[in-house]
Amino acid sequence: VAGRGLGVVALVALAPGTLVMEDRPLVTVPAHIHQPYYTLSPTQEQAGADLEAHLAASVAALGEEDRRDFWSLADCKAGGGAKTECGVYFTNCYMLGESKAASTGVLPNISRVNHSCRPNTEFSWSDSRGVEELRVSRAIVPGEELTDCYLDLTAQGRDTGAGRRELLQAAYGFWCQCEVCGLQGEEGEQEEELREEHSRLNRPGAGQDLGPMLARAERLLELRTLLHFKLAHRLEAMESVFGLSVVCGQEARARQVARLGKATATIRLGPGHPTVEDWASRERDPTGYMLP
Repeated sequence: VAGRGLGVVALVALAPGTLVMEDRPLVTVPAHIHQPYYTLSPTQEQAGADLEAHLAASVAALGEEDRRDFWSLADCKAGGGAKTECGVYFTNCYMLGESKAASTGVLPNISRVNHSCRPNTEFSWSDSRGVEELRVSRAIVPGEELTDCYLDLTAQGRDTGAGRRELLQAAYGFWCQCEVCGLQGEEGEQEEELREEHSRLNRPGAGQDLGPMLARAERLLELRTLLHFKLAHRLEAMESVFGLSVVCGQEARARQVARLGKATATIRLGPGHPTVEDWASRERDPTGYMLP
């Protein structure tokens, strides 16, 4: 395990769904400023200047304590030199929501949680409270380190240990030594085979019949569960299985997946969250839910 933080260790046993941390961003960057930076276009240089100016102004406007917290965070871009606002931002930024219009923010506490390709916590943004929440995604024992996954493991190129390590080295300056990347022999080969299968199935397909599409969605859900992908990615797969099950007339399976979705969303987002209620509606009436 390695990462941008000093690490956070559980002192007591933690059950799935436990809220272990909530964090308010020190600075935020609106989507119209951070998104253009990632586009390969002639305007990217201007986008970089806009981002730098926004960050410099935001940090300068912080109170003394918050400014100290900001500069205490890691800057993997510094290379032994002085930290910069952009360096701290790119090392510690989080999405503050799940839509393309979501802002990003620098979190002073959750940023200190280290990375694992098989994480035991997951963050989500609470728009109503204006905080990023970190919840336990699988049971944690006393003395175990809390970990988050810095990568989107559903994206192509993340299916091999070497690929993930190179991405993490380039983005965050460390060579991953988590329990997944450290697997050896037959166990390591099996892990990579499953991840490669997931990568193949996750590529967009067209012109398939509903039956094969449902089978593919079911296998993706199975793989994301076996490989301990983030709960957000498992919920995405459940969405597909649920919808295709209803269309294929398999209402019992749709209701079963909705029940699983409700339980998974409760762990990820907490009881009473609108997404939990949405899955409860699917469970009550799968076919009615799909009707316009």
